[in-house]
Amino acid sequence: MNIKRLVLVFVVISSAFCVSAQKNLSVYIIGDESNAPATIHSAPNGEIVYTLPDTCIYMLGVKKPQNGWWVVDGNSVFGMCDYSENDFDFGDKCKTAYIHYSVIGFSTRNYGGQRMVLYSKPSEKSDEVYAFTEELVLCPLDVKGKWVYVETHDKHRGWIRLENICDNPLTTCC
Repeated sequence: MNIKRLVLVFVVISSAFCVSAQKNLSVYIIGDESNAPATIHSAPNGEIVYTLPDTCIYMLGVKKPQNGWWVVDGNSVFGMCDYSENDFDFGDKCKTAYIHYSVIGFSTRNYGGQRMVLYSKPSEKSDEVYAFTEELVLCPLDVKGKWVYVETHDKHRGWIRLENICDNPLTTCC
């Protein structure tokens, strides 16, 4: 499969994820401070059932956050390794798979240096807790309607509108 076609596949999948944002939150693997490969668990902090090779780019859907862990939608895990597509099957190891919020994320859509804000509550009428103009990668902690509660790499937390994030690691979400 050529590169142009792969990028098109990622864009189409990303668009499909955005449409279903009420059911799943679309994210990609960002890794953590230890640079260890991201892992899928059988329960929050449970047995590791799958290790995602760090040589790949992954997009996935997550839902039902609980104490820093997200349920992985096994039907929406997409990976690209060495320019080939990979489907992932967690097999019989677990019926429900989990991933920690610290290894997943998305970027902000302020490509032109626009000012963005994290709010104390899921409302633009609430207090601003953090403002920024550079593009950031954010880790999701919770989701309510059209808002996501996030954490920045320097540990600022607040709410941001879904329309202000991009869940595709390869392109901008214009």
